[in-house]
Amino acid sequence: MSRRAGRSAVAPAIRIVSASAGSGKTHRLAVELERALTARLGRVDPEAVVAVTFTNKAAAELAERARVHLLKDGKPELAHRLAAARLGTVHAVCGRLLDDFAFELGLSPELRVIDQDAAKLLARRALGQAFAGGEAAELAELAQRFDRLDLREVVRELVDGARGNGLAPGDLGRSAERSRESLLAHLDPPAADGRKLDRELRRALAAFLVAAESESTPTKATAGAAARVRAACSTLDAGGALPWDAWAALAQLESGAGAREAAEAVSAAAGRYLAHPRFRDDLARAIGLAFDLARRTLETYAAQKRALGVVDFTDQLVLARELLALPAVREQLAGELGLVLVDEFQDTNPLQLDLFLALAGLAQRSVWVGDQKQAIYGFLGADPALMDAAIESILGEAEPETLATSYRSRPPLVALTSELFARAFAGQGLPESRVRLAASEAAEEAERPELGPCLERWVLDAGNQGEDVLCLLYTSDAADEEDSVDLGGRRII
Repeated sequence: MSRRAGRSAVAPAIRIVSASAGSGKTHRLAVELERALTARLGRVDPEAVVAVTFTNKAAAELAERARVHLLKDGKPELAHRLAAARLGTVHAVCGRLLDDFAFELGLSPELRVIDQDAAKLLARRALGQAFAGGEAAELAELAQRFDRLDLREVVRELVDGARGNGLAPGDLGRSAERSRESLLAHLDPPAADGRKLDRELRRALAAFLVAAESESTPTKATAGAAARVRAACSTLDAGGALPWDAWAALAQLESGAGAREAAEAVSAAAGRYLAHPRFRDDLARAIGLAFDLARRTLETYAAQKRALGVVDFTDQLVLARELLALPAVREQLAGELGLVLVDEFQDTNPLQLDLFLALAGLAQRSVWVGDQKQAIYGFLGADPALMDAAIESILGEAEPETLATSYRSRPPLVALTSELFARAFAGQGLPESRVRLAASEAAEEAERPELGPCLERWVLDAGNQGEDVLCLLYTSDAADEEDSVDLGGRRII
């Protein structure tokens, strides 16, 4: 094994940079890339660069800026060789790796990747086949007990979550058990006799109707509560099981003064549904069924792709992770990789984080840039908490480097948003040092009174549809209290 390969056994050299919008993130990455390619000591060849961006547009912009830097430095050959770098989206970079090491993983070098639309169609078919199994009666019963439970959507989210975390279908059995245990642990201890809870609720409902009907002049609140109680009684009289949503609604029952005590008795009886043995059993059944359907969906989806001889974007990441675990591949890459750049790190999901850590463990150095405030791709499995965990794990007590200058906005707007964001994100555990920005000197010099206010207050006239809506704050460059915004005793001009 080469001397470089031995580095993977120790903590990778990762530098994390916190970069708010407009703080020069792309410029910084381009400078990092140009410095690595032109350094006297520890110089990195273009072919030894891995740069992961969130979009193809961002990748093109990063490459173009780096080329401009290199050409200005009189290094046209390096600018030309930059095309050999593994630079692009995480799927493009993984695709390059799989092309380069296809035989090591037993793959065809002509691996076909289907687009997102085709992948979604196959996934929908797989989901439909899973739900077409023999659980129709059980699904219908659970749908009656949980009025607002969309089990199909739950299974879809489980499938997406499993794939975003790199879980195989066989892993979902353990996940189901942990899910059941963690959820049931948050509920009240189970009652000894569920039928007793049913009887107590039934008596409380009957008593409330007597109290409500005895009111000489029923209030609107009492009339509405009586209607809900009668509907519940009708379900029970017909021999049906009262849905758990109805139990929860009855636990919040309110009425007029005349029937208030009886309504409180209904609320107390219904509120014990969290301890109902049948409720706990239904939850456990729903969880087990959801995970089992997710497992079958994943298995069917994988079988469909094998039959077509294709993989999807997530498969690229899974295969790349398997590739980077092969000793021979790690040894070769450890002798090749010099720099790993990761852009928009806050939108990383667990599977991608695994890949970035594996690459960083094989490279001389890595720079990851992100902004927790901009984490917007939760629907793809991204979790901004991963950035927090990575910072804590990699940097320990140290703070990440922060790009603290805004090059995009006017000084008054920078000051206002910094004040607002610092307070808002402090509650999320984000230090002010990663949030506050200062306007650039160029922006300060360009600021002129004739530019007018940086924010205006717009009031939308709602007419007869409701109250008018205040849309934006108004602030001005003038140091006047009437034109300032009071934020908890501090004024922003």
